[in-house]
This record gives sequence, structure tokens and C-alpha cells, in this order.
Amino acid sequence: MTPGLAFTGLLASYIATETLSLGFERTIIRDQQLPAEFHNLRVVFVSDIHHGPFSNVSRLRRMVSKINRLQPDLVLFGGDYLTKYRSHQKLVSDYIELLGILQKIRPPSLGCYAVLGNHDYDFSIDFNRQQLQRAGIRLLHNQGVTLERGSAQIRLDGVGDMWFGHPDFALAHEHTDKKTFTILLSHQPNFIDRLTPQDGVNFVLAGHTHGSQITFFRYQPFVPHRIAAYDYQVGLVQTPQARMLVSPGIGNELPYFRFCSPPKAHLLIFKTEHQPNS
Repeated sequence: MTPGLAFTGLLASYIATETLSLGFERTIIRDQQLPAEFHNLRVVFVSDIHHGPFSNVSRLRRMVSKINRLQPDLVLFGGDYLTKYRSHQKLVSDYIELLGILQKIRPPSLGCYAVLGNHDYDFSIDFNRQQLQRAGIRLLHNQGVTLERGSAQIRLDGVGDMWFGHPDFALAHEHTDKKTFTILLSHQPNFIDRLTPQDGVNFVLAGHTHGSQITFFRYQPFVPHRIAAYDYQVGLVQTPQARMLVSPGIGNELPYFRFCSPPKAHLLIFKTEHQPNS
């Protein structure tokens, strides 16, 4: 075997291993505004599944098993559930298959919630809502929900996708006290630029960018301009409006593989700063 063939084989093996991997990144978020009753709140966040012909069903089942072992209080999904560019019939079949897997998530105490991504608007909002509900997942499309523990409350808001969903934070957050600790779900991270510090959002969860999906030590030769133009590529970000986690997601778009941008889901543990040692 020539050195060139050996290198090509090793590279292909690495790409396949990374693309099919699935890590769960654990992140601790401290915020003095979080009510003490929600100290150690465990949140699982999964984005950009992109289920379709290049998805791996056994991998998704392992993800669900891992989520159940983590025993989260809240499970959140960040949109882009399917791979586009397929017939309507195949998209429906993929959706049903995916939700059949996700419905195996044991219902957490505070529920499962989702927003839509740019790949999800081949279906109507009502269709998405109905399908997700069958898996025990509530769609938040420019909507919010108040989560309670004892006498304490926090707010979870979700907005539509920036390209196709006409996001409206004011509508999602209406009738909410600005002092209420608020988590915002937005598929696209740049939506944070539409917020102000006065909106009262404490933390944003977003996806969409895939962490660029293919990088060479942060050089991104194949990233579309519309993604490369994003100010928030991946990871924890501090902005004047709020802190934000941008997930690389767990799935892929064209060319359907990853390189130096491994897929991840997330376990976030929210802690109040009043109890720093626990």
C-alpha cells in the first residue's frame, strides 16, 4: 500500500468515526437570578438532528438511552429535525421514524419542548406541532411557558426560525415579569442581536451552524457565506443581551460528514450563585 492510499484510508476512517460519534457536553451555568428552588436544574439540549438517509437509527436510540440515564428535569430541542431535498412522502416517513425514537425519552418533571429550524417548514406549523406532541414534545412557536417548582417560577420561551418562522420574542414573552429568570430557545443564534438587555433574557440556546461542520483548525474552506457570516459559530458566548450556548448539533447537511467539528448534545446544570459549593 502506498503512503497516499494509507493516508486516505486513515482520513476516511477518522471522518467516519467523528461523523458517527455523539458526545454529551456537560456545562455548569451560574446565575444569581435563578430561584433557589431551581438550583441544580438539569437541562438536556439537542439540536440539528437532520434525520434522513444519512442518519443512524441505532445512534439515535443510544442518544435517547443516554438522555434517560442523565435524568434531566427538562429536555429541549433546537430544530432541524430532518434532512431536506427529499420527497414529501419520504420526509413524513423520516419524521414518524424519528419521533417514534424520541418518544422513548422518559417524561422529565418539567417537560420536553422544541422550536423549529429552517429545515422544518416544508410542513405547516400545525403539522409540526401535532407530530411533536405525539412524541410528548411541546412546540413553542413564538410562545412561552412558565415552569414551576414549589412557589418559584422560571420562563421558557421559543421563537420561530429567522428565515421562515417570523420570530416574535415579544409575543413569546408577553405577560411575563422582566425579573423572571428566562431561557430562550432560538434555532438561529443571530436572533440574539434582536434582543436588548432590557428584554430580561438570562440564557439563550441555539444551534443551526453545526459548528461549521468542516474545519481545518478553525479554517473553514467549505462553509457557505450565510453560515460563515454568523458572529456566533459554536460554544458559550457572552453578549450584552444574554449568555448563549450555540450547539454544533448532532446531524449533518451536505456533504453529510464532519471534520474537526464533532457532533454534540448537551447537559446544562443551572445553579444559583447563592449556593456556589453545590
